[in-house]
Amino acid sequence: AHVNAGYPAKIADQASNAIENARLYSEIQQLAILDDLTGLYNRRGLAIFGKREVERAIRFNRDLSILFMDIDDFKLFNDRYSYSTGDEVLRTLAGCLRANLRETDVISRYGGDEFVILLPETNKISAYEISERLRNAIYTLGINANGKKLRISISTGIYSRQKLDKDLESMIESAGEQLHVAKNMGKNRVAMKE
Repeated sequence: AHVNAGYPAKIADQASNAIENARLYSEIQQLAILDDLTGLYNRRGLAIFGKREVERAIRFNRDLSILFMDIDDFKLFNDRYSYSTGDEVLRTLAGCLRANLRETDVISRYGGDEFVILLPETNKISAYEISERLRNAIYTLGINANGKKLRISISTGIYSRQKLDKDLESMIESAGEQLHVAKNMGKNRVAMKE
């Protein structure tokens, strides 16, 4: 019995190490799909969850809309104030998106000051209403920088799934084209293909 006295402790240590390794692996997996500044999905997270939503919309012939937005004149926040102000703008916008969208919506920071949002079970009319609500909510927020209240405005392009759409990338690209239309209309706008 003395020979095996340490055996249960070794098993417990191994089990503890395995549990810790699994926890760390899970944490790393989370970090791989989340943007570290905003806590939103990054492009990888968008690709994973977006693909699932597109497949579901196709399989069940359901509505799916995509919003592609960016912050108007974002470079000015960094140039005029500071990069930390720019970071605060991004975090504030991310918080506003989370507060105004459903848990089932896939919200991602696409890159820089660009955000892509997937709205499952949402047709283009509803997507337009949601986009306008977000635009207004973000504009009324504002952030404080050096004692000044700064307004944040966004431009958004909307694309709603058509019967022939089969992949997320081309749908995002179509929403991006509408974003350019919104920018060309004077910013702080929402645009979608009729």
